[in-house]
Amino acid sequence: MRNPSVLPIIALVMMSATAVAQSPAPKSDKSGGTSEAKTKKDKTQPVTAEETEAAKRRTERLFGADEPLEITLAADFKAAFKSRDTLNVKRTKATLTVKDSSGNPVTIPIEITPRGHFRLRNDVCNFPPIRLIFPSQGLKGTPFAGQKALKLGTHCQQKDKEFSEYPVREHAAYKVLNMMTDASFRSRLASVTYAPAGEDKESFTKLGLLIEDESDMAKRIGGRVTTIRGGQFTDMDPSQMGLISVFAYFLGNTDWSLYSLHNIRLVSTRDGRYMPVPYDFDWSGVVFTRYAKPDPRLGIPTVQDRLFRGPCMTPAELAPILEKFASQKAAIKDLYTKLPLDEGYRHRALDYYEDFFRTIGNQGRVKREFIETCSGRATS
Repeated sequence: MRNPSVLPIIALVMMSATAVAQSPAPKSDKSGGTSEAKTKKDKTQPVTAEETEAAKRRTERLFGADEPLEITLAADFKAAFKSRDTLNVKRTKATLTVKDSSGNPVTIPIEITPRGHFRLRNDVCNFPPIRLIFPSQGLKGTPFAGQKALKLGTHCQQKDKEFSEYPVREHAAYKVLNMMTDASFRSRLASVTYAPAGEDKESFTKLGLLIEDESDMAKRIGGRVTTIRGGQFTDMDPSQMGLISVFAYFLGNTDWSLYSLHNIRLVSTRDGRYMPVPYDFDWSGVVFTRYAKPDPRLGIPTVQDRLFRGPCMTPAELAPILEKFASQKAAIKDLYTKLPLDEGYRHRALDYYEDFFRTIGNQGRVKREFIETCSGRATS
């Protein structure tokens, strides 16, 4: 067996040569109504400026608006959720209805599958997250033009008001990270009317959460997603690594790992940097889902107990990152004020963030929470 300490070096050396080549070649975009993706691109090559611009257009088209996107999703959900085997994924035919750019409803034949890991458990979610799989044609003029597949976060539990708010809480976390860096996933709330198959089944409407395609996220920032594991903090872009580590502390999120790429997508940019981009914040302290529990090895009693798991940084390196958060304090409060959140939760979330801002405003607490706890960590 190889010496484990050598693996991160081997992995990162291999990234540019082999990791990208393991991904399937991209398909042409037949549905966008533009020339933004008419020819296949070689993923073994750095992302082109044209690919970056096309990804930006697709993302802006779907995620550029603040209001929830109204859609109707019709399917046999009982059949779709019956099989939750991630190794043998079964697709279910469905239709998605959305208004086009002229305001006319367009019904699109799609396929759906349940998705996730923990939330795929029947005892956790009786209505789990969904993957929407789009056809190659018929999307022109709709917000989904150019999309191939998207994640849809759901309300998880059918008859629980608190669970129904979880997509909004997680959306807020994504929006805060968007304030800090473009190297982040875009998200958008969707007002989803679910129309179950069968005449005796009543339709119902819930807020869901659409998440940007990971390939488009990577192209937007001038790179491609790579899947080689074993990276260390020093292999990453230092500004991005420091930022997302403080962001995780800000959220109270310990449910991530750079080394194993757990809830992290790693983007290899055209200028040779490795940009870690976090996602899935439902186990964070600020989202505070009822099912979230910290890893017992971390030594914290609840997910709301913050723990910095990022790289060692000097006060000079940490200062501009903390200043970036401080400069967005008013915008963060405004975001939570405008989102459709329960008033009690809204106050709890803002109080939770206020504790973070008190910490970064006190040099003694900054030293204790971010610097003294580091202990020479090489990765997370």
